[in-house]
Amino acid sequence: MWFRRNALIVTLLLLAAAPARAQITPTYSFIAGTVINPDEVNANFNLLGSALNRTGGTMTGTLTSRDIVPDGDNTRDLGSVAASWKDAFIDGIITVSNSGLHLFDTNATHDLIVKPGSDLSADRILTITTGDSARTITINGDPTLDNWFDQGLKVASSPTFAALTVSGTLTGPTWSVTGTAATTGTLRGVSGFKLYVRDTDNAENIAVIEHLVVSGSNELIVYGAPGISVTNTSNISIGPQSREGVLWVFIDEDNIGCEFYVRGTANAVTELQDSATICSTTAATASSLNVYWDGGGAVYRVENQRGGTRTLKLFLTGAQ
Repeated sequence: MWFRRNALIVTLLLLAAAPARAQITPTYSFIAGTVINPDEVNANFNLLGSALNRTGGTMTGTLTSRDIVPDGDNTRDLGSVAASWKDAFIDGIITVSNSGLHLFDTNATHDLIVKPGSDLSADRILTITTGDSARTITINGDPTLDNWFDQGLKVASSPTFAALTVSGTLTGPTWSVTGTAATTGTLRGVSGFKLYVRDTDNAENIAVIEHLVVSGSNELIVYGAPGISVTNTSNISIGPQSREGVLWVFIDEDNIGCEFYVRGTANAVTELQDSATICSTTAATASSLNVYWDGGGAVYRVENQRGGTRTLKLFLTGAQ
């Protein structure tokens, strides 16, 4: 009876252990009332053990185990290149080795690998805040960021800097330097540094301030480049009544210059130097370059009466 009862139990276990779509057929079957062979019973048990100890195939149903642990460290893959998992929802921490997080490129032929490049002394957090919009970061070089993007630096922006050091050519449509009597600033440059000063409509360079080092001493050279073109009998304004200081005027075509003192509220101009006798302080003086006070317009003017268009380079120091 023991053999018969156990034989029946074995058969029921084999049938119950098999899923509905993959029935397990015992190697040996037994008839009630007959003597069974113990080797045949053991063979059926071995078949059952093999069915329960699966190493392949497809698992269906809900996984309720709390932990899934591989049989050895770094020995098992979850999915493969040929058969990947579709979605993963993880409410917890994902830890990967320093081989990095591998992300497919746009056609899934290569990986973009994201990995730390520092040896951290503690866990650190990298936070990327996009705001409530989609964002795109385009990187065409190897930038080093050090907490310095605190204002707009686009072409249309007007950034403010506490100090600026330029070792190359400095170009731009407008440079503005502001301050009060209580504040000072310095624009520095190495030997050969040039500051181009534009006219009021930003069309021409009316002066260049160039810093040179000659024989160990500093020299500041000021000259016009390319200058202001003034047609014959025309004039330009150099400022209102508050304008006072020394004015140098160089005439390109005549290759000579004159020096004047613009006297501000005195409404007058004094000629200081005119080696070629081609300048005057009276308007409409023929064949002359005239610097004078225009009472009707309430401005100081430079007038060309030299008989043809002249290119003038001017520099004035003093009160504005």
